[in-house]
Amino acid sequence: MTVMKKLLVILTTLILGACDSNETFTFRLIGKWKWTYTCGGITGACGYSDKNSTRTLEITKDKMIETWNDGSITTTTYSISSKTNFEDYSEYIVKFDNEGTQRIIKATKNTLDINDGDVWTGYKK
Repeated sequence: MTVMKKLLVILTTLILGACDSNETFTFRLIGKWKWTYTCGGITGACGYSDKNSTRTLEITKDKMIETWNDGSITTTTYSISSKTNFEDYSEYIVKFDNEGTQRIIKATKNTLDINDGDVWTGYKK
């Protein structure tokens, strides 16, 4: 194999290996999530889900739909500013279009943790 062909193979491998796949995005974020906790704020206190305090979060490719146990629904459109994949989780910087704010979301196969400044909110599938 000539030097030029070897270089082309190496460059192609590097470029394809660096490509961002939406499969991980779909696998990690898309779906219905049940709220499990919220911790932080000024006191650092935590609140946990129980039969009287529940909510769900449904994530589609461009929307987050949060439904509370009282029937209220909040819908937010979003976009991904950046994504980093680690061995056992992915971390996303998400921009919420109607708020203009950004949040960090850490997602594994079965858990989702959203950081909103000094407050963390957790969900599970």
